[in-house]
Amino acid sequence: MRIGRSRGGLLLALLGLVVGPALVAAASCVVPGFEKIDAPPGAFDAGADAPPDADAGAGGGGGEPGCEHVRWPDPPDASDPSDASIEFVVALRRVDLGEKDLDAGPDVGFDLDERCTCRGQGSSCKEPGWATENPCDGPGGRDNATALMHGYAQSFYPVLSSEIYSQSLNDGYASVLARVRDYNGQPNDEQVELGLYLSGGFARDRCDPNVVPQWDGQDRWPIDVHGLAPKDGGACDGAAGGEGGGGAGGGPPSWCDGGPSPYECAYDVGRPLFGDPAAYVTSGVLVANLPTAELIMGTEDRQFSIRLTAGFMTAHLKKESGGWALRNGVLAGRWRLQDAFITASNVVGEDGGLCVGDFAYETLRNLMCRYADILTGVGGPTTPCDAVSFGMAFESEPAQLGPLYWYPPKSSECPPGLDPAEDSCEPEPDSG
Repeated sequence: MRIGRSRGGLLLALLGLVVGPALVAAASCVVPGFEKIDAPPGAFDAGADAPPDADAGAGGGGGEPGCEHVRWPDPPDASDPSDASIEFVVALRRVDLGEKDLDAGPDVGFDLDERCTCRGQGSSCKEPGWATENPCDGPGGRDNATALMHGYAQSFYPVLSSEIYSQSLNDGYASVLARVRDYNGQPNDEQVELGLYLSGGFARDRCDPNVVPQWDGQDRWPIDVHGLAPKDGGACDGAAGGEGGGGAGGGPPSWCDGGPSPYECAYDVGRPLFGDPAAYVTSGVLVANLPTAELIMGTEDRQFSIRLTAGFMTAHLKKESGGWALRNGVLAGRWRLQDAFITASNVVGEDGGLCVGDFAYETLRNLMCRYADILTGVGGPTTPCDAVSFGMAFESEPAQLGPLYWYPPKSSECPPGLDPAEDSCEPEPDSG
């Protein structure tokens, strides 16, 4: 089994998922500085503006008593008068997956399937035999089996926690940036443009990899070109493609002195792959539809992505001294099991990831299967669940889009038939 250089406690942690809580004390020492989070004042305080509730949104109200179907606000009837066309960028600084207080069920996320499972209503899909956890919705029908899964797993492996993810964001090891364009600056705007950008952090800036974020609105976050559409015509004349333009001896590339990089010529920063060109603002709340979205999480030495489908995002727009910010945000969606398996492989494996059959991978993969609770696409109560519901609260700060970079995507080194991307929750046929 391949274990990363900083995974001294990982095997014990994963064994804890199998044999019980006796290993909690040993595993909880894996990550130092667990409480060292420098978050903006008031983030996630009870007195802060709350995410939009059911009675303000599409699908709100109705259902069984105690089942309010917490959704997102409807579009405004009309835009407020304004000649402004505002553009701003923010970077995620803190996240909360909702795994801390689960006594009443997850309190982060949205009702994605318009069902209140275990709250007077059944599941929106058929739970296969391997989906043994039967996760219940949170208040208002909130679908967030990921919170329940993390709440269980982090007792044995604390790196899978909102605190650690937030620390990584705060220290500049990774983030997701959001750019809002064509906003009228008023409480109601019928159409604005939202683009999401992936950043592996300042260590990915090949020209200046030692920068740390100051969170003063001037940080220029490096942008991963894998989240951008390519430009017509390809790379610049004379510029190498791919990693391209490396300096002698592994130093900074020659284009750090002012020349065009192959990335800026080959990829269009104005065309992010994730976002919503028809987002809107209602009563000061930004609402966006996200057919697909990707998040970068991790720690200083390891990063992994969470790819979501059929998602939504809301956030309160706030104009502050440093610029516009998105506060009390919520991002929710469906985490397809095959995508979750790839994440599991990269969380615990080396750069190439672990393979089907490796103990560490199998442990996380089986955990994900147990929490399947929702459909990736269209279906009904007889369609087998094939995804894990996801909900995340977030806070962001003003930021800027920085230089583009290309970083080789992780590719599987697994032999045929053992690639996690081809894995399934279904048990192997009995050869006997």
